[in-house]
Order: sequence, then C-alpha cells, then structure tokens
Amino acid sequence: TYDADTGTFTVIVPKECPGEHFDGLDLLTKLLAPKGARSASGPGVEVLGTDKEDAEEDAEEEEEIDWHVEQVPWWENQPQSDMQPGMKYGFANRRSGVFSRLQEELQDVVDVREPDRLTPAECREARRAGEQRQFDPDHYLADLYEDDMIQELLKYQPPWVKELHEVKKCPKAGGTDTKDKPEEDVLVFNEEEKEQLLRLPKREYLLDEKTLPVVCFGLVDILFAYAYNYRSTEGEDNVESAWTICKLSTTLSWLESFSSLREAVLSSCRRSLCFPLYRSWDLTMAVLQDTRDIVSAGRRHILRCLLHIHRLLSGDENKYLLNDLYITDYCVWVQTVGDKVFSSLAHALSEIQLSKADMKLELEELEHAARLVQMEEEESQVIDPLKQLSLQEPAAQDRCTATGELAAPVAEMGRLS
Repeated sequence: TYDADTGTFTVIVPKECPGEHFDGLDLLTKLLAPKGARSASGPGVEVLGTDKEDAEEDAEEEEEIDWHVEQVPWWENQPQSDMQPGMKYGFANRRSGVFSRLQEELQDVVDVREPDRLTPAECREARRAGEQRQFDPDHYLADLYEDDMIQELLKYQPPWVKELHEVKKCPKAGGTDTKDKPEEDVLVFNEEEKEQLLRLPKREYLLDEKTLPVVCFGLVDILFAYAYNYRSTEGEDNVESAWTICKLSTTLSWLESFSSLREAVLSSCRRSLCFPLYRSWDLTMAVLQDTRDIVSAGRRHILRCLLHIHRLLSGDENKYLLNDLYITDYCVWVQTVGDKVFSSLAHALSEIQLSKADMKLELEELEHAARLVQMEEEESQVIDPLKQLSLQEPAAQDRCTATGELAAPVAEMGRLS
C-alpha cells in the first residue's frame, strides 16, 4: 500500500516459518552493516569475511568476563624505552594526537591539559588533585541539612524503572513463551532515534579479552554521568546538561581508562560530590542504582541513553568532538554486543558496595564535626534563656524593701527551701 500523505510504502511480507522471531530488526545500524570487508579496531585492519558459526562462537567467548579481575593498563607492560609521549584515548584507546592538532580551537573540551604530552599516570594524579581542590565542605553540608530539593529528586522515578520491570517479563531469546511481549516491543525507538541510527557509521569492532572489560568500564562511567543529569533535571534537559555529563564522566573529561569496575564506580561517585549543583551522598547512591537499572534493562535502553548523550553533545559548541572520540563508537558497538555481557556486568555492579570513607573526602569526619556544632548550638539556645531568669521579680523585690515582707511566690520558694 502507498500513503500519499506521508509518501511511504507499506509492504507486508509473510514469514516462511510463521511465528519465527527475528531479533534485532530495530537495531538499524547493525542491520545495515556491510557483510564483506569492514574496518576494525585500527587503521589498515580489515575483516575479509566471517563464518556465521565462528562469529557465534566468538560472541560466546566474549561473554565470559570476570569483572573483578583488575586489568593491567597497557602502558605498564611497555618498556620505558618504547614508551611514546602522550596518552591513548577514545573508544578502546584507539586514538592519539587529536588534541595536539585542535588544542587552540577546542581548549575547553576536556579538563586535562595537553593530553598528547602527559603520561596516563601523570593525568590520573592531576585529576585526583583537581577533585580534592574542587570539593567544597560547605556545599556538601548545605545539601545535607537543607535537603528539600534533594528529597524531591530522590522521589523521582526515571522511565527505565518501569521499562526494567517490563524487560524482566520478556521471553528469553530462542524461547517459546509468547505470553509476554518481546524486548524490542517494550522499548520502541522513536523517529528521531531511528534517524540517528541510520546516520551512524556502519562498522564493527575487534576487541580482545583485555580491551572489552575496559570498554565496559568506560560505558558504566558515562552512563552514571547520564543518569545523574537525568535525575537531577527530572528528565528535562537544560543548558548545563552537556557540561554535567562531561564533567562527571572521567572518561569524557580526563580521557581516562579504568583498570577495574570498582575504580570506575568510585571515580564517578567521587566526582558527583565535587562538581555538580547537587552534592549529596544519598543522591549519589540513587544515581548508582539508576546506573545498575540502565545496564540491567539491556542494550536497547543503553543505546537509547547513548543516543540521548549524542544529541546533547552535538548541540554543544565544542563538546561534539567527544562524540567522534567516544559516543558514536559506543552507539555502534553496543548494538553488536551479546545480552549476556550486560547481564553479567549488571550483576557485577550490584555486588559493588561503597562507603563514604571510600571517597577519600573525609565525609564522615565532616558530618561528625557538623553534628557537634549543631549540638552546641542547640545547647546554647537552651542555656541562654535560663541565664535571664531571676528568682525575684523586680516588683516583688521593691515590695520586700518597702514592707519587709516577701511576696507570696518568693516566700513559698523560701519556705520549701
């Protein structure tokens, strides 16, 4: 059929096997990816062809990841004589030398200065020192004791909570249960998102067993920053949204790669207490739970969040460069990853427990000192009025002097004593 008003054709093609389910038809970038030669993780590397069975076996191998094993940074295995100046950054650490060409034009894109000259260790040390300087005890305590707005943000229910509940009821791939809707029917991409998917580059990535966890750690870091912005604005973006996401994400602000999942979570939580408008431990824990829910909801919801970030950064005067370095690749890559990767990642996230002491910002000592000051103020408010009390009223004292007799209340107190 043809709709003359919209200019669209609708073609209905019956399935050869009625009832057969085709997964991933809504992931347009993956669906349109070329099947022959394609670019891989680095320039000059091509995959000349793939056998379907081999590809499925490779996917299964990728899904077996121990998230608790700390990854050794690539630079620690390099001999000092072979070390090149500058960092590697971007998706899967595939880029270098970008900022040396664009430094004058795009000085405010990231917080790290001259990333193409600093070593990763120097960059990390500078980042932690900057967080320590930025942390404001007065700001933190103000949000702790004057928390009306914080409480409102904690009550907010982001959309992924409901979607996660629906996803959990979806039948598993390859299953025969048709009672519930398939996952792609729970989260349907809107027209704007479909247009974004069509514009994404058609590529695939070859990530070895050491690189894949590092890419996932960076994804968690970016999703935490996104979840903070979404909850703190209650889903209504503002002019600071792109800044908030980039500032809270260590990946986007310092081009850093993490060696463990816990390190990525710690960094995100710490920055959420140092930079944004609302700096509350309870809010940070709520955002961490949001991040777990997003990952648990699966790759489609992760992809929707990444597409949202992509739109926000595209509208920024300078930060669009981070789309080229990270977000575009993440949007393409996440469509090709097996669901088990995100299931195991979500499980690992749920096992991470943090305390205020882990932030290394002396939060517990700060709160204890604030409670002592508050107790002293409350005691002084009780004592000061008592100092103004007198056993004798002025009029009663005058009558005592004139008549030699105590007024009744005072006389009664004297008799009892």
